[in-house]
Amino acid sequence: MKRLLAPIIILAGFTLTACSTNTRSENTLAGAASGAVLGALAGNAMGDGNKHGVHIAIGAAAGALIGAGIGHYINSTDHYPEHPILESNPVDPPKTWQDPKTYRSYTLIPTSNLYSLNGNPSCRDFRFVSIRYGTREQFDATACQMPDRQWVRVRG
Repeated sequence: MKRLLAPIIILAGFTLTACSTNTRSENTLAGAASGAVLGALAGNAMGDGNKHGVHIAIGAAAGALIGAGIGHYINSTDHYPEHPILESNPVDPPKTWQDPKTYRSYTLIPTSNLYSLNGNPSCRDFRFVSIRYGTREQFDATACQMPDRQWVRVRG
């Protein structure tokens, strides 16, 4: 069992780190996959005899469900409050905020006025910047406002 502990901890660390900048659906998938692996390893460690495969399968299934649930709720770049910013901010003035749980600061900068894209007249380009412990990540993207007034990233 001790031999399995280090790989499990390393895998869990990589998974949580990877999920920190993914979209919610990517976090759910990554959580399910890593949960299945961790569950299968736990089932393997517990199982013996003729029910060994059953323990692995049950562990993998339970791990996938738990991992998907955790991954779905991990903070992601999907959670930036672009709705009021893209709807009302003029071009260039940035809007900055900080997540008190992760100490990550975010900046969203509208880089275009509204324009039509694929028949949607309410689309806008923007730059999204994230900084945590001095490490800066950024991407340029386009979002369009949907009929339900939610903004959805369509490019970038």
